[in-house]
Amino acid sequence: SAAALAAFETAQRLAPRDAAIRNNLGNLLVDLGRHGEALAAYRTAVALDPLYVDAFVNLALAAEAVQQFD
Repeated sequence: SAAALAAFETAQRLAPRDAAIRNNLGNLLVDLGRHGEALAAYRTAVALDPLYVDAFVNLALAAEAVQQFD
């Protein structure tokens, strides 16, 4: 929803290095059918925290959904 996306935009501005925010944004984007944007959010989460397993799993699932394995 627009309100949820706005809340994530605010959260990202307040905590730009928080991988959980990017991961959860990715989850919302998947729910909205915006898989390309979700992939970007998950990639950012993984870059911010290379040990964040949930972000890696979500990235793999989103990539599989759009058949993008790069």
